[in-house]
Amino acid sequence: MPTLVDTSALKPSRKFESHLMWMVRLKFNVDGSSLSQHGPAGIGGILRDSDANIILCFSKAAGNIDSNLAELMAVKEAFQLFISSQWALSHALAVESDSSNVVMWVNNPDKTPWRMRNLMAIIENMKLQVIGWSISHILREANEVADKLAKSGVKRQNDLVVYLD
Repeated sequence: MPTLVDTSALKPSRKFESHLMWMVRLKFNVDGSSLSQHGPAGIGGILRDSDANIILCFSKAAGNIDSNLAELMAVKEAFQLFISSQWALSHALAVESDSSNVVMWVNNPDKTPWRMRNLMAIIENMKLQVIGWSISHILREANEVADKLAKSGVKRQNDLVVYLD
C-alpha cells in the first residue's frame, strides 16, 4: 500500500508538481566490512518492501580496502541493483547504513574524501536515475542482516545476489 512521503526528505531526480506525493518506497539496508585497515573486505545488503518482506539480498567480496570504502561500495551496489530492477520506475529508494560517514558523504558529496570521489561520482549519477531516494543512519544493531551479509562477503569467492520476488 502506498504511503504519503514528504519529498523534501527524498532527493527527487525529477521535478514534482506537488510537495507531497504518493510513492511506494523500498528500503535497502547496506553494510561494508573490512578485516583490517586495508585488508580483505566484503559488502552486503538486503532490500525489503513496506511490509518488511525480503525482495533481494547481496553479499560480495570487495578486495583489500578499508571499511569506509567498503561501506560506500555497498551503497553503490544497492543503487546499481535497484536501478537495474523492475522497481526502479515505480518505487522510491530508502537506503539505511550504520556508517555516519557514508550517510554524510552521499548527502553532501563535496565532503567525500578525495580518494573516493570517483566512486561518489558514479553514485551521484545513479541517484539521478531513480524517482526519489533518501539515505539515513541507523544503529549497528538495526543493521544486523546486512552486517552478516557483508562479513560473509569478505571470504566469498563468488558474488551472491538473490532475488526473492
